[in-house]
Amino acid sequence: MKTEKKTNRQKAKATTATHNGKPTSEHPQKGISAKALRWWACLLPIVAVVVVGAALLMYESLLLFRVQELNLFLYTPLFLKQQMVVSGGLLTYLGTYFTQYFYHPWIGVSLLCGWWLLLMWLTKRAFAIPNKWAALLLIPAVALLISDMDLGYWLFYLKARGHYFVGTIGACLTVAMVWAYRSVPGKWFLRTLFIVLSVAILYPLFGFYALLGGALIGIITWRLKDYKLLNKAIDSVVTILSVGGLPLLYYRFWFYQTNIVNIYWTGIPLFRLDKDYYNYYIPYYILAASLVLFAIALKERGKRREE
Repeated sequence: MKTEKKTNRQKAKATTATHNGKPTSEHPQKGISAKALRWWACLLPIVAVVVVGAALLMYESLLLFRVQELNLFLYTPLFLKQQMVVSGGLLTYLGTYFTQYFYHPWIGVSLLCGWWLLLMWLTKRAFAIPNKWAALLLIPAVALLISDMDLGYWLFYLKARGHYFVGTIGACLTVAMVWAYRSVPGKWFLRTLFIVLSVAILYPLFGFYALLGGALIGIITWRLKDYKLLNKAIDSVVTILSVGGLPLLYYRFWFYQTNIVNIYWTGIPLFRLDKDYYNYYIPYYILAASLVLFAIALKERGKRREE
């Protein structure tokens, strides 16, 4: 009788000490469920953008209306041709196109917030940011918001047209380049070819932001799993040659109206009068630094088929 009780007691302990046939120590309780994290990652950017958009409409409607008065956009081929005489011309064209919607501030703010949401969505996909770190997605958008709203009297001095949308659209392109590179198969040097073609095609259209995308690709290539070391080295060298050399070629044979000092920065406004005012570049430093850190911290989930 005592032996049976002892056996039953041991079975009960064994049952409570296991979960689905494995020790309970291997199944620690989760603080936040995966479903809750997904909701967090989805709702946080939306709530943040809605709050910022409402604040812009409440406090900056007159400023936004003034912005569209200072930015001319024409629906003519000649206007597009005039923008394309420098690299980043298409970016300026798109920026001035969307800026005109600030005539009705609620429309312009809605479009700007939509671009910010697209930027955060692309950033999450391109850099595989986990749901629990979704708050980091706000950093690039906040930097761009500051670059727009902290201009002061530079609003009247800047020669860069479409400024309020240019940075956001350019950042979306930069992140999209990274995502596209990761999506390209790693065989037959397709990724290497992608680097050359993407920088060569997009630099005349988007200027600095295409070069930033190429530089991020040079970092990302070292974070890819199941990608040969030789391929990583080749892609890095090709990235350096493309980002460093292609703007010089375009300057020599095409964009002769651009000062050689500025060929790598077209698309970035110049805060220069009697001297350079570097404080106004801080949002762009934050934007670039955040994307570089995202690239360095990239961790791919699962194995990618490269061969």
